[in-house]
Parts: sequence; C-alpha cells; structure tokens
Amino acid sequence: MASARYYRKQAQLLMMWALAARDSDQATQLTARAIDLLQRSMTADGSRGIDLDQAIMEFNDGQMCRRPILQQQQRQVRDKRNNE
Repeated sequence: MASARYYRKQAQLLMMWALAARDSDQATQLTARAIDLLQRSMTADGSRGIDLDQAIMEFNDGQMCRRPILQQQQRQVRDKRNNE
C-alpha cells in the first residue's frame, strides 16, 4: 500500500495538470482524481487524518524546488528573441 505522502504528491501533480488544462471537462476529471487521492492519503499508513502542517510543508518544499526544464525553455525563448 502506498504512503500518505505518495498520495499527496500525486494529488498535487494532478492539480497542477488540472490548472494547466485547457479543456474544462479534463480539468474537472483531474481535480476529481486529485480529491480521491487526497482522501486515500487520509487513511493511508493507518492514519486517522491528514497532518495539515506536514502537508503544507511538503507542498511548500515542492514549490521551492528548481525546475530545470522550465528554465531551459525560458533560455530558448530568450535566445530566440535575441536572434530576431
């Protein structure tokens, strides 16, 4: 069985995809799946509920990490603009 942290990480990814989705039906489906995973995280590892402080800390840690792919894309756009 997966851990509560795993379910929360997966839910976070699904929510990011839902926010980026252009199709509202697809965004709704992704959000529903994220909610399902959050519910599973509340009962995973024999927990009685989610530790809100831990969930917030994990979310903030995920937001603070660098995203090298995004930075590479930004460099390519900047280089393209400089060459025009």
